[in-house]
This record gives sequence, C-alpha cells and structure tokens, in this order.
Amino acid sequence: MTKLHFESPDGSTQIASPTAQQIADIILHSDASYWERGGNGQAVLSIGSMPVMSFTCPVKDSFFIETYLDDRCVIYDRSGRQEHVVSELGGDPFRIPLACMVTPQVAAQVASQFVQTLQLPNFVHWVPMGDVPFNVGWYDE
Repeated sequence: MTKLHFESPDGSTQIASPTAQQIADIILHSDASYWERGGNGQAVLSIGSMPVMSFTCPVKDSFFIETYLDDRCVIYDRSGRQEHVVSELGGDPFRIPLACMVTPQVAAQVASQFVQTLQLPNFVHWVPMGDVPFNVGWYDE
C-alpha cells in the first residue's frame, strides 16, 4: 500500500499517512505565518522520499499547487491572466501567474481528493509548467 507523508513548510510538522481532513484543515485554518516559515514556504506531500505535490501560499488566500507525478504540473485556470506575484524558490525569485493560483477552498478540495485517490483531481485544469500558454518567466525577477 502506498503511504503518503506530509511535511509542513518549516519541517516541524510531519504526518505519516495524513487523512484528507487533516490536510484540508491545515490549508483552511493555518494563518499566513504558517506558510511563511521554512525555506520556500512549501508544504509537501511525498510518497517515500519522493515529493508528489506541494502547496505554497505566496499571498493571503491564494495557493499555488505543483505536482511532480509525470511532469512538473500546475493548475491553470485558462483565463490568460498574465499578472503574477513573486515568491521564492530555493532562495531565488519565482514568478507565479495569478492564473495558476486557487482559493483555499479549492486547494483543500484538491489536496483532499489527492490524498484519498492518489490521482490528480480533474475538476481543475492541470498543465505542465512549460505549457502555460504565455511566457511566464518562472525564474525571472
């Protein structure tokens, strides 16, 4: 049986075999300071030592979710909005298009369904990072 592991942004919270409700509660009820702790402010779901999904909250009430299953994929709302926020990844600036961010409610639903099924939910649109249909410049300042 595949076992998921959850790690908080600063690594202080580790949950072996998290439930969908535990992950949803963290996403819905953790304040901004929770997401600002640690290196990249990313909470990570892993299978063994391999990350499979990460959650970042670079601005209040907006989440950026990445998966690393077949390719490095992100949620894209198909709006074409090119406005972005700048976060940090590995100490470097990391641009995140608003079109790739979701509300806490959607993030909790994505996480819950993934924890239950180990499959990407299809109620959001996933694309490989390189297929977002405009020049994002993920690592540009």
